[in-house]
Amino acid sequence: LGNALAQIAFEKAGIIKKNGTIFCGEVRPNIKKVFMKEAIKNNAALFFIHPPFENIINAEHGEHQQHNASLAIAAAKEINIKDNAIEQTLDNLKRLPCRFETMQQSPQIILDGAHSPAKIAATVKKIKELKKPIHLIFGCAANKDAPQMLKQLIPHVDKVTTTRFQMGMRKAAVPSELLKVAPKAKRAGSLLDHSEALDHAKKQSK
Repeated sequence: LGNALAQIAFEKAGIIKKNGTIFCGEVRPNIKKVFMKEAIKNNAALFFIHPPFENIINAEHGEHQQHNASLAIAAAKEINIKDNAIEQTLDNLKRLPCRFETMQQSPQIILDGAHSPAKIAATVKKIKELKKPIHLIFGCAANKDAPQMLKQLIPHVDKVTTTRFQMGMRKAAVPSELLKVAPKAKRAGSLLDHSEALDHAKKQSK
């Protein structure tokens, strides 16, 4: 949607309709202004929903999902969904796939689809909770801020293997270039095929 946050916010704000009601989870003042401008232009009611001070859903869903839940609650109340229905839904949430999802136990393999520095920060918190050696397999789209994401991850992992996804619609970052971000002591290799990267990491894991 763009290379700058304000540009991305402007594109997202394109969903605002005339005389509509908007609930927005943005907390950065300069980005909030983008949504405010579009809301005024469309005579729309805009409500900023900040992260809750305490967990409103099970902590295992992660900190970022607490904020998402508070947004969902605000929207549900706006369309008159009953409190008991909201509570029942929140009590029976299922974890989203690819969000720090355990795929197998021996060795433990966790799949995470975080694709921005902000989302990686949430992933790092979960990694720190594991308190065990971590072999990171990393790949991302070419237009993502890979160096910043890797700089957050690398201090909390023991080995790094880089790879790429294989699909025609988006360009992947070059694995050998990604690996250069890691210190030499942590570099385990770069492989073009993601399944080979997984096999490579599994062979080195207990």
